[in-house]
Amino acid sequence: MNRTRWCCAGVVALVCVAGLGALAEPCTVTVGPGESIQAAIDAAPEGATICLAQGVWEEHLAIRKSLTLRGAGAEETTIRGHRADTAVIRVHTPEDEEGMVVLEGLGVTGGSGMYGPGLLVEAASRVAVIDCGVFDNGFGIWLKGTAQATLSRTHVFDNAATGIWLADSSRSTIADCTVSDNAFSGIWLTGEAQSVIDEVMAKGNREGVGLTDASYARIESSSIVGNQRRGISINEFARVSITGCSIVDNGWEGVYIAGSAEATLEGNVIQGNQRYGVLLFERPCITTDSVFAGYVAGRRNLIPWPELPGGNRFGEVCPADLDFLLTTDGGELDRRE
Repeated sequence: MNRTRWCCAGVVALVCVAGLGALAEPCTVTVGPGESIQAAIDAAPEGATICLAQGVWEEHLAIRKSLTLRGAGAEETTIRGHRADTAVIRVHTPEDEEGMVVLEGLGVTGGSGMYGPGLLVEAASRVAVIDCGVFDNGFGIWLKGTAQATLSRTHVFDNAATGIWLADSSRSTIADCTVSDNAFSGIWLTGEAQSVIDEVMAKGNREGVGLTDASYARIESSSIVGNQRRGISINEFARVSITGCSIVDNGWEGVYIAGSAEATLEGNVIQGNQRYGVLLFERPCITTDSVFAGYVAGRRNLIPWPELPGGNRFGEVCPADLDFLLTTDGGELDRRE
């Protein structure tokens, strides 16, 4: 049987390089408190760098061209929304736009409702978010359409719904970020979204990382810690590769796999979870008529049983067919037709 190839959002690497390269650009214009950021955006030429002083702006921004919006720091420069169901910052650049939008050193807050996220990136827009704080919104960050984004050194927290929602056919890299204390998932992938999640801390959310539909994620060197329910939840036809992560002290399972999902786990520490370390959604692990019809492979995971220090409360894995995840040589469980 042919194995499904793990796809990689390689184009995202180009987004990262392009975004970081813009940081050295001098300010085209500086906007001070009491002045309109939107007016500066509208008047700026393509590729401009708009610098914001310290202060709080109560605005909703629409960005339809390539530019850099640079604040004095996430705790020093705040853009606060005040209208319901309206994104605080909405990026919608033309379909044929070659450039990108860079958001750096900003606090973004005040979005509300499903249609009022802190940051909405849509259509084919390309965005880099660097050293920002996105908090107290409905959704924190929402990518839709074929949007591409790189998030680095950014904290997404205390949002009333999901921290980062990756939808449709969006592509993203999330690196060296913290996603914490969001009411639903810290990071949620739906549709055919793809993401590389590297050195991310996801803690205190209802669920750390959730995947559904036909989405894909590569999760590496990340800490999925202390979430209220599952650390990582993989559903329907989603696919995920999890390598070198700490999935610890979550309220339900460390890793939950259901439907026809596909998962590879290698070299992870999965301990202290209040149910199983790794669980398939089927009997005898849980009362259901569902039968897992996907694929699991892996090796060299540390998943202690209840009697050991750091043991998972209900057991290391369920069903026992997944015992290979703890071994050096590893193995696979293939239920695909």
